[in-house]
Amino acid sequence: MTARLLLCVLAMLLAPVALSAQGNPEATSAPAVGENYITGGVGLGERARFKGREKEYNLKIASTLFEGNYVSDVEIAVKDSSGKSVLALTTQGPLVLAKLPRGSYTIQASYDGKTQTRRVSLGAGLQTVIFRWQKNPKNEDFPGPRPGR
Repeated sequence: MTARLLLCVLAMLLAPVALSAQGNPEATSAPAVGENYITGGVGLGERARFKGREKEYNLKIASTLFEGNYVSDVEIAVKDSSGKSVLALTTQGPLVLAKLPRGSYTIQASYDGKTQTRRVSLGAGLQTVIFRWQKNPKNEDFPGPRPGR
């Protein structure tokens, strides 16, 4: 099954949740919401809602394959300059928006057994960090012919 088909099935399963969320401007179709973050961004509508809320946050994390496909289920860990954990989550879509105090942070992201690290300084404005990953045909996270087919 290709990633596109999986996304279509996921969209159909989440449609009732998205419809019920329309009356609540704070809700999104399938995100995790914490005290200082939201994660999600599955589908064009949800990504548009996230885009509209960016001004409320000072950190945006996006996860994609090098080919451009969005990915979720990325383990994110954010630590402040003293090494204290300030945010730890598994993404529920390709995007994370977080509001953290001004300062320097280390962001570690893990996906498909691989880990990447970025450093960022946060102030009042939005900083965007993008993690890009290699496709894995075994996980079928990239549409197209699979090896051996």
